[in-house]
Amino acid sequence: MRVGNGDNTTLLSYLNKSTSQQSSGNEMIDLIRQHNASNSILNTSGKSGTSSTDSTASDKAKAGYANVIEKTNGLQEEATVLLGSTETSLFTKAEVSGNTEDVVKSIEAFVSDYNSMLTAMNNQGGEVNKAYAKMMSQYFTENKDALNAIGITQNENGMLSVKEETLKAAPLSSLKSLFGSEKSYLASIKDTSEKIESNAQAYVDYYNGGTYNALKGSYGFNGSLFDSQS
Repeated sequence: MRVGNGDNTTLLSYLNKSTSQQSSGNEMIDLIRQHNASNSILNTSGKSGTSSTDSTASDKAKAGYANVIEKTNGLQEEATVLLGSTETSLFTKAEVSGNTEDVVKSIEAFVSDYNSMLTAMNNQGGEVNKAYAKMMSQYFTENKDALNAIGITQNENGMLSVKEETLKAAPLSSLKSLFGSEKSYLASIKDTSEKIESNAQAYVDYYNGGTYNALKGSYGFNGSLFDSQS
């Protein structure tokens, strides 16, 4: 659901619909509905609407988002190794030695980390995670021929697979164009993983006692992450 500057009335009307209806599929929307419903209960009865079931669901959601953060960090660490500075990058060393073994190992580790991150996102669900998963799949599509040529394919579920022998035999120049430059496929994935992490951290902070307005403000209704990706 895209929300523009002139759509606030429609959005607020949507958010304030009965919380008894089916989940919207977007956890931020559902949290806002719960917040509004809770305020309504407090205003009419003076009692909190929080239940043990709500607490259990919150703990599960927090754990899920914490897992997403852990997996994005793993991918970012491997990406940083491949995208390191000119003096320290694996590609610079490989160009000097003529040996791509370390580069190949790091790319294989990236694929494993990518699949772990995508699994965590799928397990957590939510429209923002779905949007980012779709975005990363599109990055693959844009580089499909080049990635397939070095032995990396994408399955129907979005997971990546590696043909080890093809990857080992790939020219260093092909590996570097996809995984060793600022405008490479890997750079796009790393940048997106940082946004995925920020999204997950906003929820973890909220579940750890952060204010409702802080969560809402991290998305906002005027050109925010939520607006642009949902």
